Amino acid sequence: MSFYVRRMKAERFEPTRLEWVGPIRSDKQAQKERDAWRECGWDATVFESSPDVRATVRAWQKEVAR
Repeated sequence: MSFYVRRMKAERFEPTRLEWVGPIRSDKQAQKERDAWRECGWDATVFESSPDVRATVRAWQKEVAR
């Protein structure tokens, strides 16, 4: 099983930034990653890997690569 962390940060004069981190192999490490991003001012959420989550991450990666 693996996990992904979605992090979002609302900027005052810019659109909200959305980024994904993963795959992360353990839940414990994913929780640490989430907590670290929260300490830096990001809203971060852990997602268990699923076909839907992986498809979302792939779509995001394609969009960022443009």
